[in-house]
Amino acid sequence: MITKNNIYEEHLGAWLHAHNDKKARGEIIRHICFVAHVHPKSVARSFRRIQMRRRGEKEG
Repeated sequence: MITKNNIYEEHLGAWLHAHNDKKARGEIIRHICFVAHVHPKSVARSFRRIQMRRRGEKEG
């Protein structure tokens, strides 16, 4: 079973690469909203949470 975090981790590289490209980030946001059924504002917050998380640390 795939979790929402897996979806974000899969697209994290593209998100970071499109740092100054508002159009590309909008496409990523729309795709994730469609796949994960989340609100558009939560996408950027979730990417930030994943970026700041330490690799060996479990969430929760």
